[in-house]
Amino acid sequence: MIVPSVWEEAFGFTILEAMSVGIPLVVSKVGGIPELVEDSFNGLVVEKASSDEIAAAIITLINNPRLREEFSKNGVAKSIDKFSIVDQCQKIFSSYQKSLL
Repeated sequence: MIVPSVWEEAFGFTILEAMSVGIPLVVSKVGGIPELVEDSFNGLVVEKASSDEIAAAIITLINNPRLREEFSKNGVAKSIDKFSIVDQCQKIFSSYQKSLL
């Protein structure tokens, strides 16, 4: 999946959804996106509005099935580890508990 955002995104839900089902990513380095996609771990992060970098990243993924597989595996693992519904509910519950003190 390619997300060539040029505006500041606080959180990329479509990116998280793609990660959770193992879709390799090419994303722009803007807003909160780099918190979801770690360059060369679960996707490729390119500079904002750089069509040359986007094209190079796409070609890299097309030509490297092992890299796609690694990004897929790492993306699923990160989505489960950092953004599972259980984890998010626990964080919200913890915040509410702290606010009651």
